[in-house]
Amino acid sequence: MGDHEIKLPPEVVKTRNGRTITMEHVLVQWLNFHIQTDGTNTAEIAPEKNQRKCLDVIREKAGPSP
Repeated sequence: MGDHEIKLPPEVVKTRNGRTITMEHVLVQWLNFHIQTDGTNTAEIAPEKNQRKCLDVIREKAGPSP
């Protein structure tokens, strides 16, 4: 198993076969940042408060989906 992989044991996977997931580069970067800041960072990725309101604004600006 590599440094950028997550191994899920059979007990927690629906198919009961186990699974290995390769982490995306952005997740690796975020986790490294989180480790470097001792987990004290908040609201870096998503707003701590009013998240639904922020998402509603984004949806409104994006317009209707096809």
